[in-house]
Amino acid sequence: MIGFHLSNSNAATLIRQKRYDKAKSLCHELLSQRPDYHGVYTYLSTIAFAEDDEEAAEMYTLKSLELNAGQIGLHNSLAKMLAEQGRYDEAIWHFTESVRLNPNQVGPRFALGTIFEQRGQLDEAVKCYADGLKINPRSAEAHNNLGSVLARQAKYEKAFEHCTRALEINPNLAEAYYNLGNIMFQQGEFGEAIAQYEKALLLRPDWEQARMNLMIAKTRKQQQW
Repeated sequence: MIGFHLSNSNAATLIRQKRYDKAKSLCHELLSQRPDYHGVYTYLSTIAFAEDDEEAAEMYTLKSLELNAGQIGLHNSLAKMLAEQGRYDEAIWHFTESVRLNPNQVGPRFALGTIFEQRGQLDEAVKCYADGLKINPRSAEAHNNLGSVLARQAKYEKAFEHCTRALEINPNLAEAYYNLGNIMFQQGEFGEAIAQYEKALLLRPDWEQARMNLMIAKTRKQQQW
């Protein structure tokens, strides 16, 4: 098997060098020798992801996982692609399996929270972000996203705490200022909402939704007078 393992190593090198055509050719030679070796399918899936060939990426990833279901990275890569395609149930399954295999991952929990938030499953989203923060309490994005979901549940005090914490960790997180603006707006504090939206726009001047919310907040503040 020395020749096989040398060729396998060469395939990995070719992929790192982004010489994908030669790598694919070598992978198919390897499969002719060992069609049940999951590593070659993993190589082919890596190439397919790099070339944005979603059909091939899914096919090779599923084949590799069929032969070796414990590949966390493949579960995550496939789940991300499925989520981008709107195939959320399948994406949730693969992210959940990834977390089962390695519970100390923040990224898949964060991705699951985002999917649940988009689907309006707010309790599930809160749990995912909160579990992620137990692993990494200094994730500004997780604090911000948790604050956003809590605000949608009208839990404004807790939402404010998490968005504020996000800015303590990363003062340049425009999304946290935006969410603070939304929290202040919902509580009728339009002057403070305006200040937060303006901070968000300083960091992201082309953010149309923030600009629209700013205009609405200014109108509401004028109406208070």
